[in-house]
Amino acid sequence: MYNICIIDDAFNAPCIDIGIDEKLPLCNYTIKKALKSSVWSDTELKSLIEELSKETDFSLKGYSNPEFFNNDIDYTPDIVIFDWDYGSQAKQSEEYLKSILENTFCIVYIYTGCDKKEDIKRIIDGRDFIIFNNRIDYFEKENSSAEKIKDKVDKLTKTNFSFKFGKRIRRESKKSVENILVNLGKIDIEKAQKALNVSGSNSRDLIEFIGERYKNLLLSINFSGLELDSEETEAEQESTEERESQQVDAQSDLSDLWKYRLYFDSKDEVVRKGDIIKWDSDYYLVLTPDCDLSRFWNKTLGYLNIVPLLDANKNIEIIRGLFSLTKNINSSFIKEIKLTSLSNALRLSGSPLFLPFVNKTNFFLFPKMISSKKIEMPIEISSKDIKEKKKTPLNINMMQNATKITTLSEPFLTAVVEHIFTELKGYGSPDYNEDMINELTKNAKGVFQDDS
Repeated sequence: MYNICIIDDAFNAPCIDIGIDEKLPLCNYTIKKALKSSVWSDTELKSLIEELSKETDFSLKGYSNPEFFNNDIDYTPDIVIFDWDYGSQAKQSEEYLKSILENTFCIVYIYTGCDKKEDIKRIIDGRDFIIFNNRIDYFEKENSSAEKIKDKVDKLTKTNFSFKFGKRIRRESKKSVENILVNLGKIDIEKAQKALNVSGSNSRDLIEFIGERYKNLLLSINFSGLELDSEETEAEQESTEERESQQVDAQSDLSDLWKYRLYFDSKDEVVRKGDIIKWDSDYYLVLTPDCDLSRFWNKTLGYLNIVPLLDANKNIEIIRGLFSLTKNINSSFIKEIKLTSLSNALRLSGSPLFLPFVNKTNFFLFPKMISSKKIEMPIEISSKDIKEKKKTPLNINMMQNATKITTLSEPFLTAVVEHIFTELKGYGSPDYNEDMINELTKNAKGVFQDDS
């Protein structure tokens, strides 16, 4: 069953005619009731809805205003039929369309008269909508049909991951959240606050608890049905072959997906472990633990642990200079460079890591370059009493000329931090002498040699 949403102010007149509040969403039943009205101003839309209502795989819902759709946060359609002629200005329609595409994964059909075709094509091919081009289509009122929408649904079910599996992932995600709320609801709010250390603006423990439980509940779900069957695999292969001539775009899509997986952008000013910050003109990865950052001057005496990130484009001479201390930069050296994972160090001196996709730039991270910077307590904090000063967290606006760029996500963050501190600690024991090396090596190899 697919959810089809129709947003069109042509619902107003029939709703008023049959006594339905036009500000409320129309369900299957009320839409069928509205179709019986004789006061439809848009007969093409009425005909389209009549066709759609005959499809047993479609569940319809209607809104007379895009604002009413935006306010219905519990409803997620698969297809939106969007009336472009809504509102007094074309700009208003653009804003509504962008809001729908940014906040809901769905396919949007722009529904308009033939005289607007070129204008709409220019807009959806423009800078603001190019990233959504695989989710926007349009048809003229004179040539619209339920069959065209049904064909689109069938194709997307075979070729688009989010369209095929989105409904199930949303359902299981909602069940996971409800499970968390059910268990938190077993105790009163005071006990929950104490157990999760929630006080004032400190909600880190609560967020970590919800995040871990959410992740663990999703991991317990059997997603074995996510593989494509043979018929769908062939369709996907055909789709892939069609895109072979667009390798640059495909690579860009992969980069965007990995960037989304590696990093997240927090909307507040709080400094966290894993933050990538720009301080003056240099970039750094924050290593100080969150528990210390939450009571910064009390826990760290004002020192922030960081490791610099060297820009792979702007710091080429510095990077090459570090390696050339003990290596010749030649073809053999370059052959050693292979990236398999964010936390798998390059097989080069200093065991560096390579952080990609940060502000459209790649960075080298050398663990041995770790340092700390002193951050003076701001006057507005130092004037407070001792108890308040102890509880003050570090915010980015307390660091002069510093801005937050992004934050490294788990599980990548823990792996990167562990690599850095392992490199700093170092461990080992004295080497065997050469004769012993040869003897022991021979003995070890003997285990795998054929006696014959």
